[in-house]
Amino acid sequence: MNRFFITSMALLASLGGFAQESKVDIENAYKSEGYKLVFHDEFDKDGTPDPNYWTFEEGYKRNNEAQYYTKDNTWCENGHLVIEARKEDRTDAHGKTYHYTSSSMISRGKKTGNYISAWKYGRFEVKAKIPSFMGCWPAIWTLGTDGEWPYNGEIDIMEYYPSGSTELLHANVAWGSDKRWSAQWNSKTKKLSDLIAKNPNWRDEYHVWRMDWDYDYIRLYVDGELLNETKVDRTINPRNGSIWPYDNVSPYRGRYQYLLLNLALGGVNGGSLKDTPFPCQYLIDYVRIYQKEGYDPDKKDPTDPTDPSNPTDPITPTSPGENLVKNGNFEDAKSLEIKKFADEDGRELTFVKTVPGWDKNTGDKNDGDMTNGFDGLNCWNVFANIYEQEPDGDAISDGNEHYLRLERYMHNGWATGELKQTLNNLVVGHKYELSMLYRFNKGDYNGDEPEAGYQLVSYADGKEGSKILYEDALEEATDWAQIKEMFTAKKTGAVVKLRLSNPWREDQWNENVWADFDEVKLVDLTLATGIKSIINNNDFAPYYTLTGMKIDKPSSKGVYIRNGRKIVLK
Repeated sequence: MNRFFITSMALLASLGGFAQESKVDIENAYKSEGYKLVFHDEFDKDGTPDPNYWTFEEGYKRNNEAQYYTKDNTWCENGHLVIEARKEDRTDAHGKTYHYTSSSMISRGKKTGNYISAWKYGRFEVKAKIPSFMGCWPAIWTLGTDGEWPYNGEIDIMEYYPSGSTELLHANVAWGSDKRWSAQWNSKTKKLSDLIAKNPNWRDEYHVWRMDWDYDYIRLYVDGELLNETKVDRTINPRNGSIWPYDNVSPYRGRYQYLLLNLALGGVNGGSLKDTPFPCQYLIDYVRIYQKEGYDPDKKDPTDPTDPSNPTDPITPTSPGENLVKNGNFEDAKSLEIKKFADEDGRELTFVKTVPGWDKNTGDKNDGDMTNGFDGLNCWNVFANIYEQEPDGDAISDGNEHYLRLERYMHNGWATGELKQTLNNLVVGHKYELSMLYRFNKGDYNGDEPEAGYQLVSYADGKEGSKILYEDALEEATDWAQIKEMFTAKKTGAVVKLRLSNPWREDQWNENVWADFDEVKLVDLTLATGIKSIINNNDFAPYYTLTGMKIDKPSSKGVYIRNGRKIVLK
């Protein structure tokens, strides 16, 4: 009773001079910028926060923090939300005792269809007075609704904690890395001393933290000052399909984030609790979320290829263009050198010596220079061969008569092979699509499976770098299957790789292990478009796609414009 009276008096004193905003004022706050209010909680009803909007974490959660989370430490009073940290014992169900309690409140209280307490894009605004004491770690942050951290994304609109003796405000954006449970971060800080130098009463006042999040940017502010700007194109989860299916896309494009308000204590960032004054309070005046007028979060966004409401492949764009891969359809067969020989059973085998535009990995050349894609292994293991299309190969466009086959010949032994092509004409910041057709026959095996796959690797200064796109274990497919993936170029160079591998097969016959590839394309999706009203009545007239992209000659079937007329290639 005494504690409640004291905290109530302190809260009333801290609220002196606040003017009450009308509902109309709140709704029209950003109307001139095209924003509409879609969610708000003014915490103007005393007692428990609205359970339709909010729920709570319970117990110990993360980061070696000292507190036990409980909803008992949060309530609404005099138009504000109070999150209170206390020095008191709480024992969990396993018998472990914690010496501090606090609260963590989450906007996941009610769900019907899409989350009504989670949002995709918008202006998030929270007005709060934070406890800026050593040991305290208050936060305003969001997490994605899809999947495990960090592939679902984390945005720290506000965190306060010290680094050494320096008190800092933190504004962070996180997404997945190639290591599970380890994030990539774009983190910015602001010294509290700089803010106090401008306003000596900064600690004792309420401040407005804001996030502006749209298709292209995430921007984080305090009192109108920009602390962090993150390009969404930068926040691409690396491809790691064995861990999380939402790889190779951004968690901030076409996906939902929910809000968390919490006061942590100690742990990896909060610092020592030796001199922390208890009880200490984190006070929130309001939470408001605005979105652009007419915005429908459930409506398919045709400009957003990762929109989960899009019923088509979420990473399949529709804009064709010039292929940057040389001989990606393997039709340049004029300079192919052929080698024929008979195997131990008398069968005549024909293999290709070179594939124009493609190189083999350097390695042991036990049988001359025959291009077989081997990597330091006997060339009797994996061969690169060019085959002619079957008459019923209707998955292949007209005029494409050949395809590449990587083929394992030996019945037993360790087989691996790879063809690659280096490209140096990418534009940093542009979006690209890598696509190809493939078939894969694993044959009969016992034990480890044969594998076929592809990789796109960054390239600079004569060296290969990190993987951009990759799938090293394609599903078996007897009919032609298509792959399409997008990425944003961070370097001007890249290496395209096609591979086949087969583990050791001692005393096991393992025939018919092969992988076919065709129509390997890398297309710039950011090229300027616009159909020009120029008619060239000659055989050299260019083709235009329906998006206005100029190409010299189509490499696939479709609808084009040439000499001002529609051309249909089947």
